[in-house]
Amino acid sequence: MPKKIPLYETLINDIIHQIDNGIYKPGDKIPSIRRMSKLKKVSINTVKEAYMILENRRIIHSKPQSGYFIRYQWPEQTNFTNVNKKEINPIAATTNELIHMVLQDAMKRDFVQLGCVELNPDLLPVKQLNQILASQIRIYQKDSVACSNAKGLEKLRVQIARRYADIGCHFGPEDIYITSSCMEGIFLSLITICKPGDTIIVEHPILPITLLIWEKLGLKIIEVPTSPETGICLDTLDYVLNNKKIAACVLVPNFNNPLGSLMPPDKKKTLVEMLEKHDVPVIEDDVFGDLSFTPERPDVLKCYDTTGNVVTTSSFSKSLAPGYKTGFIIPGKFKTQFEQIKLSLNSCTATPSQLAIAAFLDNGNFDRYLRRICRVYATNMAKIAESIIKYFPPYTR
Repeated sequence: MPKKIPLYETLINDIIHQIDNGIYKPGDKIPSIRRMSKLKKVSINTVKEAYMILENRRIIHSKPQSGYFIRYQWPEQTNFTNVNKKEINPIAATTNELIHMVLQDAMKRDFVQLGCVELNPDLLPVKQLNQILASQIRIYQKDSVACSNAKGLEKLRVQIARRYADIGCHFGPEDIYITSSCMEGIFLSLITICKPGDTIIVEHPILPITLLIWEKLGLKIIEVPTSPETGICLDTLDYVLNNKKIAACVLVPNFNNPLGSLMPPDKKKTLVEMLEKHDVPVIEDDVFGDLSFTPERPDVLKCYDTTGNVVTTSSFSKSLAPGYKTGFIIPGKFKTQFEQIKLSLNSCTATPSQLAIAAFLDNGNFDRYLRRICRVYATNMAKIAESIIKYFPPYTR
């Protein structure tokens, strides 16, 4: 007697058959769970099981408050981690004329910026921010033109600490320092931890502008292959840590640029433990962490840090207000050294922008705004993916 096929598998096969026959195309929305349940006369749990499996197979994906959509099927990825480990050696961080030309072109408004990460100004809460800024300046007239202390305004640091506490981080406002940007945080961290001639680990491929920082600090780099799916290759990283003298590791675990990869939580935990074992500090750039297309914000390496070995930096330039130039850093066990260096280079960050962002975060505006723009960006990304598949050379990844 033939084995009976479960109802959810029958539904999965039916949806795949419809995709193969062109009934549903990449980017198309499929019926909601409740609607599919009525159409196929099956239970809601059956549809949920089928959709979950289709998501795991990367055939469909969900968009918050929008429904389920057919994924674009990309050509098979190159094995980014297939490298000869014995050939991995430090090289001087240097820039060339091409990199400088690319960075200059990124400032030209008549160019389509496929590689430059910046917010669409039409989607920014400009009017709301301007009203809040004006209100805060009226309320805090003297404070708005005075310098805050080296750590920055307490009310902003409290809001930042609360947001990270929601994803499992254990640090308070006193552990946070406000900076003028995420890049400033990375720069000051490297000055705190490294000295000229030291070797740091970075991801490959890397963002060209970061080479400028490493070059000016006289650092050598080892590029460890990074997967678009799971982030930096831990196997190769382990080899480098066991065979090279490393001063620090600089990573973007959440949506790095250019790959956009997101490290799974278990790999983040393993990474933190691995670096702690070798006493190698990690500087974590979390500037894109708030821009997730899923309802849950991804966690950070700092969530798994028990010794202060993780230095986390971020800013509001990539999520809220690029012109406010307001970032922050949690320097961990390097807190004392970091404060001394920050005081010598930049004793305080602009106060009015701190007041405005603190107020914007305090009443839930930021989360509502993020939900709105992330839905728009998810749709835009799907359209760009479709255009790349259609117009770019075959097998473009």
